[in-house]
Amino acid sequence: MKICIFKGSPNKLGFTNKLVERFKNEIDAEIVEFDAYRMKISACVDCKYCDKVYNDCCIKDDMAEVYKQIKDCDAILVASPIHVASVTAPLLAIFSRFQIYFATKFIHKKGIPLKPKKGYLFLTSGQKWEGHQKSVETIVKTSFLELNTKLREVIALSGTDNNNTDADVDSQIDKIIKDIYEVN
Repeated sequence: MKICIFKGSPNKLGFTNKLVERFKNEIDAEIVEFDAYRMKISACVDCKYCDKVYNDCCIKDDMAEVYKQIKDCDAILVASPIHVASVTAPLLAIFSRFQIYFATKFIHKKGIPLKPKKGYLFLTSGQKWEGHQKSVETIVKTSFLELNTKLREVIALSGTDNNNTDADVDSQIDKIIKDIYEVN
């Protein structure tokens, strides 16, 4: 079992990273972690290189390791605070670079070159804002389509600025871990 975790928090000690650490402490799997704020990844510039060259990107940066690791993972976890009804900008840069998989499927007509994966989302929000969680889920679901990944579970904590989180995080993490190991 291999899980790729995409962390999108600028705050190493914040709630988002605490959720990831709790998850990692509970699961027995190979974990490959990508910290979007500490990686050098440029956003897609729509140069059309991946339209011309099968399954490759002209930008040479830390995204090469993401492409390498994501090929054979079984599950993907995205963990992000909500910033203006979205995941953080460094995560959006990573998501934009999944364009190579879109080009592979629709331009080169070769299908998605990745095996099916299970997807999970951890969200944190300093305040309680109506509708922000759904907009982030839409962004992540769309990005997951490029990765042959289905969003299966979401943990969303709001009110973290005031330590006002009433969620039973442990049972939610246990539910996700059980889902990861289910065969289907």
